[in-house]
Order: sequence, then structure tokens, then C-alpha cells
Amino acid sequence: MRTRIRRWRRRALATLAAALLLAAALVLGVRLRVVEEPRIAIAVDRLWARNFGVIEPGVYRGGQPSAVGRRWLWDRYHFKTVIHLAWRETEADLEERAFFEAVGADYRIFAWQPEGPPTTEVLEGVLEAVRDAPRPVFVHCIGGTDRTGGIAGLLEIDQGKTLSEIAKGWSRFGTPSRGWQRVLREAPPGPLHPFERTVREIADVHGTPDAFAVAGYRMARAALERMDLKPGDADLALTYRAPRTPPDTSTSCASTLDGVFAGVGVSLGRLELSIAGGPPEIVEVVFRRRSTGQAVAMSLQPHFISEFVGTPELRRLDAGQRVLRMRDDEIFHDATATLATPTPEL
Repeated sequence: MRTRIRRWRRRALATLAAALLLAAALVLGVRLRVVEEPRIAIAVDRLWARNFGVIEPGVYRGGQPSAVGRRWLWDRYHFKTVIHLAWRETEADLEERAFFEAVGADYRIFAWQPEGPPTTEVLEGVLEAVRDAPRPVFVHCIGGTDRTGGIAGLLEIDQGKTLSEIAKGWSRFGTPSRGWQRVLREAPPGPLHPFERTVREIADVHGTPDAFAVAGYRMARAALERMDLKPGDADLALTYRAPRTPPDTSTSCASTLDGVFAGVGVSLGRLELSIAGGPPEIVEVVFRRRSTGQAVAMSLQPHFISEFVGTPELRRLDAGQRVLRMRDDEIFHDATATLATPTPEL
């Protein structure tokens, strides 16, 4: 019992100290340094919103943050959409709405009675709102366990997770009510949402689906469409031109190449690949059909490189989500016209 009390006191003192530090920073106009190590950062963020965590890249969950907490979370994540799963609008909700709308976020409330999950139609409306919303998205209720836990579970089922996999997170976020558990048990396993399918294909090759990995994936899919090829067709040879320095640029270029592999759906061992250095403003991939010699070249836009190179680790998932929603011509351009004609086979 004494150990539990001491632990509670330490946690309360740490929370109070952090709150005072943030409040002082806000009053003095000082921007606090953001912690970039993801696990530490999420732990810090949970001081400001109970049960704060990540549902999927660009979609965050939690309980209702305090006035200080919502400012902290906004400074870190710049949410474009906030979805509040409420019982009813209260004064605190109105203050929260005013804050997020003032900073330009789309603020939406879905309210239903506290006895249990709403109708299927309401649930589908919430899920559609989360999937289609500009990201980053913050989904929250009061405590971040029942309503938020139920919606998070349905989104994870959409990703292909089983209920047993989802339940592993309950030790951290709390176990949803029996009504929400029933909803999750009865939810049919659906096909992966297109965004989730893309993320998984990139993650299988690269890990974090960052901006450059997504760009490489998008370039590859555009090239395959131009060449009337399907992912997985090994009738390809690739020539990759990218700068080898500085380190931030070369790392981003490696991410682009991983994204290309994910996009073509063929492992390195089944492809012909040549790599050449290039000026800093050029990141280009030439896709060549070995059987015919047909070639398509895709080159990253210079402004895309300058915008995303050196993205902090904590923001790479969100950056990748942004790129998934960008137009092709905002990411890359067709550079096939610059190739020599006829193009020799590699």
C-alpha cells in the first residue's frame, strides 16, 4: 500500500512539474524543445491527454486534454482534424472547440448516450469521418478507454488485426466496456483500407513509411501504369540516380529506393539495378522493360526534396501520410523525354 502511495505521489509531482514548466513557457512565449524519441515522446504526451497513443500513422487517440494539454498537443502534432466522441456538449467541450477552430483544425463532435455503443449507422459515420479526415487526426472521448477504445479497435480490425492482437493494448489503455467488446467481436474482418495496404507494403520493405519511401512507391506505381506492367512483374531493370551526400539527403534517397522496391513488388534479387551519383537536386529512377527496351523516367520535384529532407523522426509517419494525399505532380515529374533515344537495354 505504501509503495502504491509513493508511486502515486511521484507521478503526481512529475505531472505538476511538467504542467508548471509548460505553463511558464506559454506565458513567456518560449517554445519547449520537442522530444524526438518516439516512445519517450508518447510517454510525455500522456501527461497532457490520458491514454494518448497512436492508432495508425497520422491518427492519434486519447482522453480529453486539459486547456494546457491541448496547447501542448497542438504545438507538437498540429492536428488538422479533432473528432470528439462525446456524451453531450459541455462548457469544456465548447472551449476545446473554440481552441481547435481558432488554430484552423476541423472540429467534429459525435454524441450519443453513455449506456453503450451507438447504432451501426452512427459507428459507420464515425469511422468514415476518421478515414476521410485530413491528417493528423486526434480522436478522443473523456477517458480514452470505452468510446475511443472501441473506435480504435474497429479501425485496427480494418487494418487486418485480430481481436486478440487488439486486446494486447488494453493493458495500457484500459479495457473497453462489455458492450464495446461485443461490437469488436461481431465486427466482420474487412479488406484493408487502401491507405493501410500501402503503408504495409512500404513497411515490409523499408519500415517507417516516411515521405521519401512513399514518394518512391508512388513513382514506381505511376511508371508501372505507363508501361502496362503489374506489381510483381520481374521484367524490369532500374537505374537510380541520387546524390551520395550530404547525409540527410543520401538517407532520404535510400528511403526513396526502398519505396520503389515496395511499389514494383519485386525483390532486389529478381531485378537488375544500377546506381549512379548525381547532383543534389536530382533524384531520378529509370524503369526499363527488359523484354522490349521501353523506358520511363521519374524524377522527384526539387521543392519536394527541400521540403521533406531532414524531417525529424517523430514526424516521419505524418509526413508520409501527407505525401500519400498529394498529387503526383507535387511529388515527381515524368523525365522520360530527357532519356537518350533509342534507349539501350541494361
